[in-house]
Amino acid sequence: MALPLADAWLHEEWHRAVLNHRGISSFNDVYHLNLFAEMIAVSHVDDQDLVRLKQKYPAEQIRLNEAGIEGEQQLVLKLEKDNFFGRKNAWHYFLYWLIKLNSLFYVASGNSTETDELTDEFNQKEGRNIEAKDFTGHDFTAWVYDLHRPKEAYQERGIHPSGKGLDRYIKFSDLTSDERTFLHRQAQLQWLNLLDPHLIGLEGWHIPTSTPLRLNLSMGHMLTSFGYTVDTHLFLQRNLINLFIVGHRFFNHQRRFSGLEIQLIDYPSKLEQKSLLSHLRTRSLDTTQRTELLHQSSRARWIIRANDLPAIVRPMVRLLRRKDQIHWLGGWQCQFG
Repeated sequence: MALPLADAWLHEEWHRAVLNHRGISSFNDVYHLNLFAEMIAVSHVDDQDLVRLKQKYPAEQIRLNEAGIEGEQQLVLKLEKDNFFGRKNAWHYFLYWLIKLNSLFYVASGNSTETDELTDEFNQKEGRNIEAKDFTGHDFTAWVYDLHRPKEAYQERGIHPSGKGLDRYIKFSDLTSDERTFLHRQAQLQWLNLLDPHLIGLEGWHIPTSTPLRLNLSMGHMLTSFGYTVDTHLFLQRNLINLFIVGHRFFNHQRRFSGLEIQLIDYPSKLEQKSLLSHLRTRSLDTTQRTELLHQSSRARWIIRANDLPAIVRPMVRLLRRKDQIHWLGGWQCQFG
């Protein structure tokens, strides 16, 4: 149901967040309160802004298309962590199922000729009204199209059938055989998101040790600007230690990269004789430079960093990997204020 602050609203707001990051204005059509709309648009986006985004920030333009379900998946993870580490036992199961199944079926729907029929219908309905157009149409036909064409100018999409503005929407028929196969694979991998004990109310297992230990384990699949990632989520709680550990396996066009993310959550610490709760996060990313966040990347760089700590010295380690050569760079980063 398309209501402000509901799931559809969150989905569109994550699209808008990517646009807003580069100063591109937009409007979330959820605010029209058409509760059972067939499609919710992120409207009032200028063609030239999309041209500029694709030209200057191709990785962000690709991420723009998948950011909606990325936001929904992050919401599920956040609620699961809050429930596990806070022992809240909040009832979110319906929302978990709604988001995960909706994402699965939405990705799968891109691999169908019905997408073309809907695209033609929306193009005819919107006509020459550029402000009413969605920024992309079907999220995942556009995602896989731009993923495989990061250097193609946005203008090459051609002119809108009405004769006014650019033809933003990518049809299933616009995709190559390889792109269709790749998109179909993503729909299959979305089933991994259902390998999650939280979906059936299993919030954790107790391991009999001298110190009480709780754990839980789930799988995840997420689309990215360079391809996709398959993740293993490990929830660990022992006394005051709350650890959330993610093993990443990143995939692009031809290569595979590994990553590790570790979060130490709400650990009591003392600073100037005051007891605080610090939300310490250490995470590793596969790439950082814009030109390396694409489908044909051949290089990975890991950055291990601790976030959200006030006025302290933060550890920094980097691993640069290019083919068979590995280089390490380590040190400390000091940040105040």
